[in-house]
Amino acid sequence: MATINDVARLAGVGLGTASRVISGKGSVSAKTAERVRAAIEELKYRPSHAARTLPTGASHMIGVYIPMLNIIHTELRANGQNMVVAFGSGNGDARKQATEGLEFLIERGCDGFVLVSDALDEDDVAAIDAQASRLVLLNHSLKAIHHQCFSADHRKGGQLAAQALLEMRHRRIAVIAGFANSRD
Repeated sequence: MATINDVARLAGVGLGTASRVISGKGSVSAKTAERVRAAIEELKYRPSHAARTLPTGASHMIGVYIPMLNIIHTELRANGQNMVVAFGSGNGDARKQATEGLEFLIERGCDGFVLVSDALDEDDVAAIDAQASRLVLLNHSLKAIHHQCFSADHRKGGQLAAQALLEMRHRRIAVIAGFANSRD
């Protein structure tokens, strides 16, 4: 992963100049700013959130406790890892929410990604390129990363549940479900 030092070196500018272009604070000539932006693009540089917290000591993050994520958290902690949860705004657009959430996690320098979303498609995975090898997708499958996708067989689970209820002579059975997946 490229650092701000790499960007400054490639652009032929000082660290402070690269920092001003990235933060948008301070004056830099248009020509110099363009060189820095070109270096950012070439290196696929993403600002380090951890580095941004050093001057003030404030992370600008608030923790949220969600009990249903406890299983993932417990397994990660047992292996010396921590969990960051992200949501995209997307204004009701599930694909935009998923890509914004993933982008947020990439910017934080996460070592891997567990996504529970059926909103991503093959183009989204291609767009994150090298990051895709660190992605695990739950309850959705994409050909490009099929070996990193894990789904429950919900149809079979429903059949087994109905069969068990019918064997117990239940006849008035209701199903409570979330949003229907338009891809099924």
